[in-house]
Order: sequence, then C-alpha cells, then structure tokens
Amino acid sequence: MPKDTRLIGNAGEDAVASYLEQQGFKVLIRNYSVHNVGEIDIAAKKDGDLYIIEVKTRSIKNIDTYGSPESFITRGKKSKVLRTARHLIAHLGEYDSDVVFMAASVVTKSDGSISSIELIEI
Repeated sequence: MPKDTRLIGNAGEDAVASYLEQQGFKVLIRNYSVHNVGEIDIAAKKDGDLYIIEVKTRSIKNIDTYGSPESFITRGKKSKVLRTARHLIAHLGEYDSDVVFMAASVVTKSDGSISSIELIEI
C-alpha cells in the first residue's frame, strides 16, 4: 500500500475511533488481525452490543472517479470480516453480545481534514 494511502487510512480510522467515543461507544480494539483470515479495523461496544466496524476512507476528489468509500466493501471483504469476527468474539469473550456489522465511510477534504463520517450497517 502506498504511504499516502496508508496515512489517509490511518487518519480515517483515528477519526472514526474519536467519533465513536463521542457517540458513547467504548472502543475495545483496533486493527485486530488473524493470520490468513483477515483484519477488523475497529471493535466497539455500546448498550451491550458489539460493533464490528470496517473503515473506508477516500479523498473527496476521488469520489466521482472511484465511488463512495463504502462501495469498496465487497462480498469477499464482508466474508473475511465475518470470519475474523468469530476469532475476535472468542478473544474478547463476547459470546452473549449481539453483534452489529458496520461500515464507516470517511471522506477527506483536499487538505486531508475530515469532511464527513457516516456509519452504515452492512
């Protein structure tokens, strides 16, 4: 992944984590990875539910050309997130929590600042 893309992605994840905390979520873990399975960007809890959040960040200048950030969450990506979530639930011992899968669509302005964050259930 090119350095600029990684920096944009990290900035988006940081912004989403802050946004979630402002909305009353407790961020439990970030960038949870299982070798040969997949990665979960953010896992958070609110009102007893476990939220698995895939963060997609795009620059506003690329939206018209490449589409919205959430449009990059393919069926294959969803499948990897689901398989990884099984490991995460066991790791956290969250067997009794309802699990909600969400995408966080982050759009940045041309100066790199955050233009918008939208949470979408997937």
